Amino acid sequence: MILIYSTDFSFDLNNYFHFFQERGKYEGNIDLPYDFSEDLERAIKQIQANPEAWPKITKRIRKIHLSRFKNHSVRYQYHKGNGTLYLLRITHSAQNI
Repeated sequence: MILIYSTDFSFDLNNYFHFFQERGKYEGNIDLPYDFSEDLERAIKQIQANPEAWPKITKRIRKIHLSRFKNHSVRYQYHKGNGTLYLLRITHSAQNI
């Protein structure tokens, strides 16, 4: 399977990492950004194992919620014909994207 990270996905990852880094300092949990990254990686592995398992939110885009950080989700597209997985965004449930 070919895995492609969109520019928006990379931007979101960087922003959330820094957000959880600051929040972790405030809460005394310096591992928080790494916990988020691990949860995100688990979700990506789940998508790779079965990309059509999660619900469509538009005609082509699907969404999976993270396990630990339940208010966050990954939006992605899977092109079965060429086996390409496009990771589009990391979103928070409060966002209207």
